[in-house]
Amino acid sequence: MPVKDASKYKDYLINIVVLAIAAIIGFKIYIKSNQDIDALKKSIEEEKSKNKVLASLEEKEKEINAYRKYLNSKEITGILDVIGDIARESDIEIDSMRPSGENKYSFFKKYLFDIRCSAGSYHDIARFISYLESNKNVFTVESVSLSPEGSGVQRRVGRVFVEISLSTIVLVN
Repeated sequence: MPVKDASKYKDYLINIVVLAIAAIIGFKIYIKSNQDIDALKKSIEEEKSKNKVLASLEEKEKEINAYRKYLNSKEITGILDVIGDIARESDIEIDSMRPSGENKYSFFKKYLFDIRCSAGSYHDIARFISYLESNKNVFTVESVSLSPEGSGVQRRVGRVFVEISLSTIVLVN
């Protein structure tokens, strides 16, 4: 009788073994899928952080391009011409103007100039400095030294003499 009972449960036993193997395979697939999903979530987070960095870089690039509109793109001779034109507009007589240095940076150069000039009044000098600093070429007056009359060869009664240290920024192409 036990042999008869074994054959009766043989089909059930085969079904249980098949179901157990299917459950084990399904569980392995489930674990692998969860690992893949976790890896994809991590990848998505990395891509989101990269997108934030790219958006930040694009914003910085827009800022740099906006500054480029205000900075010189000319060479030193053009800058000297602009300073001369501003001096004429301000009734300033330039005695000497010379480059006194150059600082190079990654995408621009800072040029330094020493200017000796004279004017009929302090108001003319103030107008000259104001025109320089409000010019689209971005001039910065670093220092100013005033004297009421020149000495020696430069001595002229009724004139105000000034020495100006000036800087400007020029974009490097």
